[in-house]
Parts: sequence; structure tokens; C-alpha cells
Amino acid sequence: MSNENKEQESIENDVNVTVDKSKRKFSKAGIVAPVIMTLANRPAWGAQNMCSISGFDSLNVQQNPISGVDFIEQSCGNHISHGHWRGEGPLYSWPGLYRAAERVTEDVGSEVYAIYSNDPNDNGKAARITAKVSALPDDGFIYNTDDVFGTSTGLTLLEVLNETGNTYEFLRNMIGLLLAQEEGGFAYLSKIEIIGIYNALNTGGTYTFASSGITWSYDDFNAYHIYLMAHHT
Repeated sequence: MSNENKEQESIENDVNVTVDKSKRKFSKAGIVAPVIMTLANRPAWGAQNMCSISGFDSLNVQQNPISGVDFIEQSCGNHISHGHWRGEGPLYSWPGLYRAAERVTEDVGSEVYAIYSNDPNDNGKAARITAKVSALPDDGFIYNTDDVFGTSTGLTLLEVLNETGNTYEFLRNMIGLLLAQEEGGFAYLSKIEIIGIYNALNTGGTYTFASSGITWSYDDFNAYHIYLMAHHT
């Protein structure tokens, strides 16, 4: 082979190498670019309203936590925690037709109910039924969990809130949301949804939100409730 032919072959080899490298570089650039764009866009995800069902579900946070995302600081509502409603002050100011009531013992062998009323005429004191009774009075106020959630606990709303342990943990959480919703401090679930969620998930089923078609299991809702507890006032 002549020197001229060798030079031409060398030039062609160099060109091929250059083109191949260029293709490889371009190919890598095509892979890296979307990743960089995705990372750059991550902070924008935090602008979504994570307090809403659709906002919380959109990123599937409950199943696939996204690292590196700083969600915006936001409050999902007021008085969502069930602990608030068993406090001394709120006992006298439960919202709507709901009244805090519990069984107490005053005299030996006498079982009575203490009913906490927000009626100004009661001067902030508990109105008490002094006779031994087997049920709360039918005066239009709602005391029992059975009347609200269709349960068979035989306990009042306040008695469930005062329970400890895991037996009534889910119900306690839902009572907290219900009272907050009735008070006007929590607007992301309706009263019908709160009751429906409890009845569906407490039996191991799922709940589908009519407005969005989103279906959640107990684990999904529990993750949402944890988020609410971390973002409320």
C-alpha cells in the first residue's frame, strides 16, 4: 500500500472515531438532559395543595416518597387533632348539634352523665343528669358514636376520644376530623365523606371519592392523615 493510501485510510479511521465518539456523546446528552430538567423542576411540585385529596394523591406520596422535594409550608386546617376536642376548654364548645358527654360516678352506685354545654345560660359549667340512666336524653343533641358512624361501640363521642390504645385509634381520628369540619376549620372532606371513609376502611375495604374517582385503601388514607397532623394549627 502506498503512503498516500495509508494516509487516506488513517484519515478515514480518524473521522470514524470522531463521528462515533460524537454519537456517543450526543446519545449520553439525550439521556442526561431530561434528568437534569426533572431535577430542576422538582421544587415546582411543592406548589401543589397537598391538603386536598387530589393534590396529595397526584404525586402518590403515600406509596412512593419523593426525596429532595421541599413541599410548601401550609396549614390544612384548625383543630383537626382529636386531642383538641377532649381538652378542658373545647368540651364546652363543641360545634353544631354535637355535645361532649361522658359517664361519671358522683354518688355510690349512681351512674350519671356529664354533658358539657356551650349554652351561655350554663355559665360554662357541665349540665348534669343526676338520675341513674341507661341512655342519654333525647334532646336533639348528638352524643353517641353509634348515632354518627353507625358503630356498635356503645360509647359517647367523648368517651371514644378519651380511650387509650389502638382499639379506637381510627375512630378517634375521624371524630377529630368530623368536629373540625363541623366547626369550619377543615374543608377538604365533607361530613358525608368522613363518615363514609370510616365505614369503608374500618372493615378492610376501599373508599372512592365521588368528585375525583380516586380510590384509597386504609394505608393511603392513614398516610394522608399523618400529613394533616403535620400541617394543621
